Amino acid sequence: MWFSALLACIAVTTLITILHKHSRKRVSPPWPPGPAGHPILGNLLYVIGPLRNNPHTALASLAQTYGPILSLRLSLTRTIVVVSSAAAAHEALVKNDAALASRLVPDTVCTMSYGATSMVFLPSSNPLWKQDRIIMGARFCSGRGLDTIRPILECHAGHLTEYLRACSGTGRPVIIREAVNRTVLNVISNILFSEDVVDLRAPGPQPFRGLIVPVLEEWSKSNVSDAFPFPSPIDHLLGSRRRISIHLAKLFNFFDQEIVQRRLARTGTGNENTNDVLDILLARQAMSKLTRQEIITFLTDMFIAASDTSTVTVQWAMTQLLRHPEKMDKVRNELATCLAAGSSDFVKESDLDNLPYLHAVVRRRCGCTQQYH
Repeated sequence: MWFSALLACIAVTTLITILHKHSRKRVSPPWPPGPAGHPILGNLLYVIGPLRNNPHTALASLAQTYGPILSLRLSLTRTIVVVSSAAAAHEALVKNDAALASRLVPDTVCTMSYGATSMVFLPSSNPLWKQDRIIMGARFCSGRGLDTIRPILECHAGHLTEYLRACSGTGRPVIIREAVNRTVLNVISNILFSEDVVDLRAPGPQPFRGLIVPVLEEWSKSNVSDAFPFPSPIDHLLGSRRRISIHLAKLFNFFDQEIVQRRLARTGTGNENTNDVLDILLARQAMSKLTRQEIITFLTDMFIAASDTSTVTVQWAMTQLLRHPEKMDKVRNELATCLAAGSSDFVKESDLDNLPYLHAVVRRRCGCTQQYH
């Protein structure tokens, strides 16, 4: 029985491959040159081998053979184009940026309609994407918005400084990644809905972090349904999509019950005017410009995007400074000089102009950390 099913799958796959190639030859323009692939798998074996271990070197080596614009066929349904010269990058990212502004949507992201309402995966022509970007720009990029969130940043930076000093005074080791991540989560949560979601000083795992991490882990895994659509129904029952549905449901329920519902319950009590992002989102919902699910997706986007990027940058910067004590001494001396000249016992945003070396360290890490490429 299993053998017959296997033969049937092979026959169907072969037929799909032939039809796909035939339709592509009749309709689609030719792809850029690239390495010859295997039947069905394409260049997938190369991607999970050399390209996975050292992608920049592997792609540069391919570019020397196939030119500055090359293609890699990853499956029956997915082909990627790689540009590796300044001229090609300018052509793709400047002259044709609108056509290339969208991104591939993984199968697991489509769970619970997340991909259909997330500004991370929506095309730039989508009205919801434009609306979310306007809200983000007003709060995070405008001068007035930055003035609003500056006290939040300085407050939580002060909390982190006090925590590190307390640990230093008692000789207790500090897990930098954990401390920074908790601080970042609280900064984001206070900007969005004026509440802390984790306790910086509490030992052990944090409940909210336990909601975010499983989602990040599932989305970072390779999924066979992204390359081959025919196992998708099986994967929905047993694989990544089933697991991500469970984790997303818990995260969505937290935002809906613990954040949105509680804010709505305070409406009319005189304590609802917090002037945060959630107030803006709920006001738009009242005008029928947003749905409850779109609000929850917006909150999820912000935490997913911000929870690890800043943490990884600080963690790697500290790692490199510890490996180069002379550079660590330069940063310490610069900070000591800045603090001695100021009236506060921790660095504020207004002090950053007086910390050029620290600024250079952070810029260097943002350029070198693979997560930002």
